[in-house]
Amino acid sequence: MSVTFSLPSNETAYPACPTCGGRINWKPQPKSDCADPVCEGYGPEMVESSPSLNLANTNAMVLLRDVLGYVDADWCGSLDPQDVLLRLSMAAYRAPNAVRPTVQEGNTISCGLPLERINYYCERLELIAKLAVRRREEISYG
Repeated sequence: MSVTFSLPSNETAYPACPTCGGRINWKPQPKSDCADPVCEGYGPEMVESSPSLNLANTNAMVLLRDVLGYVDADWCGSLDPQDVLLRLSMAAYRAPNAVRPTVQEGNTISCGLPLERINYYCERLELIAKLAVRRREEISYG
């Protein structure tokens, strides 16, 4: 499961490959033997009109609750981008407390969340928030 932070006006396009005309179709077999290194018969990558941030549920809650301070955050909702920018300005002080180590117990590995990754999430969310302010939209997540 995952949580995606995006703008409501975001549009996703599935362009055709210029070599074979194939599009992403999520089928296990390629459309053709395309020589394009990106397509390979499956179609080029989807293109979004706005940046988005897709996180594992646990990482999204760490970002929302521990780093940004939305203690009552749910699995889906919307955020005021001005408020997000304000909270991001204070994130550098809170982020070190949100770091999670990688833990292995037997055959189970719980991937950690290093500070560098948290900082990347904050930078990406800042980009989304600034665009949301310009477009006069809220940030939706879910």
